[in-house]
Amino acid sequence: MIKPFDNPNYVTKPWLLPLEDFQRGLAEICGRGVLTNSGPVAERFRAELAEYCETENLWLFGNGPLALQRGLQGVGIRGRDYDALNFCGDGGFAILE
Repeated sequence: MIKPFDNPNYVTKPWLLPLEDFQRGLAEICGRGVLTNSGPVAERFRAELAEYCETENLWLFGNGPLALQRGLQGVGIRGRDYDALNFCGDGGFAILE
């Protein structure tokens, strides 16, 4: 029989903030009484991530279709150049012309 590791490293086990840190961040967000994808916490995260990545061109998106639409616009595909943007069942995307 194989002896289990003393301190296993689970592939599917997420790393979580200490509860106190999470509660402090949550209190900051809830204290405003407004949930938004472009609020001060999200902006601070974007700015710090951009600095870490050493870039000025970093955007955060709340969902995949919005990110894909902005990406298409960035390469010059706009409006009626694509007829539909659909979700695929596996979380992928399809652009139908």
